[in-house]
Amino acid sequence: MTRAHAFRYLTHDARTGEYTGGLRVPCSRYGRTEQDCAPWAYLAAVLVCREAGAELETHDLDYAMGLAVNDYDDILYAVTQYANDDDLAALFGSAPLGREALAEMNTPLGERYEAACATAARLYAEGKDTTEADQLCDVLQGMLGRATH
Repeated sequence: MTRAHAFRYLTHDARTGEYTGGLRVPCSRYGRTEQDCAPWAYLAAVLVCREAGAELETHDLDYAMGLAVNDYDDILYAVTQYANDDDLAALFGSAPLGREALAEMNTPLGERYEAACATAARLYAEGKDTTEADQLCDVLQGMLGRATH
C-alpha cells in the first residue's frame, strides 16, 4: 500500500469517499484532528509491519489510528524505538528535528510542567507577556492531575 493510499484511507469515508480528516481529536499529543494524527498512525503501522516482516494492510492502519487519536503511548514508543532517519524525516521534515521532538515528547509530564512554570516565572520577572507559558502550565497541570487518577 502506498503512502498516498494509506493517507486517503485514514482521512476519507470508505463508503462515500468524502474527506473526514477535519474531525476533531480530543486530547491527543499526536494532533488535534484526524488529519494531524494520520502521519503518526501511518508511520507506527509501517514500523510494526516492517519489524514483523508483513505487508501493510488496512486493519493495521485502523488499529494504529485508534491508538493515535486516543493518545496511546504505543505510537510514541514504536516511533522512538524503530524509526530510522528517513522515517523521522518523512514525519517531521528532517531527522534532527524529529529526534528533538521525540525527546521532548518522551520527557515526563512533571519535568515539562516544572520547565513551563520556570519559563513563566522568568518571563514575569522580565516584565514580558506570560500568557502562553501560563496556559501551558495550566494544560500540563491538568494532564498531571488526569495521569494520577
